[in-house]
Amino acid sequence: MKGLENVKSSQLKKVQYKDGGVVADFFDEQGNQITVKSVDVPHPDFRNAFGSLAYYLKLIMSISGEVTRVEPTAVEFKDGDKIVLRGEVHTEFAGTEIKTEPLSYAELRDTPISDVFNAIDRIKDETKKFLFEGKEAQQSLFPMQHDGADGARALLSMTGTN
Repeated sequence: MKGLENVKSSQLKKVQYKDGGVVADFFDEQGNQITVKSVDVPHPDFRNAFGSLAYYLKLIMSISGEVTRVEPTAVEFKDGDKIVLRGEVHTEFAGTEIKTEPLSYAELRDTPISDVFNAIDRIKDETKKFLFEGKEAQQSLFPMQHDGADGARALLSMTGTN
């Protein structure tokens, strides 16, 4: 994208993937926040990386029981290399938004949840490639139309996971 040469992917503040669109908040070299939005269908690598957060949301938030679907919707990057995961939890009758407490690699290093940081690294990389390097889904191979449905939900239903 033109004019965003000074944006550093390592300076991500937040990445949202909701209703089929990607929104990323970055800091430029001067510390100014820049928001980049796209309604194009992201590449399957981005959707897979983002969709993998559902597993970690379930573990971290101890989600079980009558839940029919967990949709990751955002990753927030906090000071001190901490992250906050956001998502939506749906039951047969209702849905609600959830978010984790700030998570740090140092605190989770020797737990099964520490793998979430590998997923976060993939999301950072795929966000940069999608928004700034033009890595998009080939519509001829992935004929998903933007109909307002969450892309992560579509991916989860295609793979049979939730």
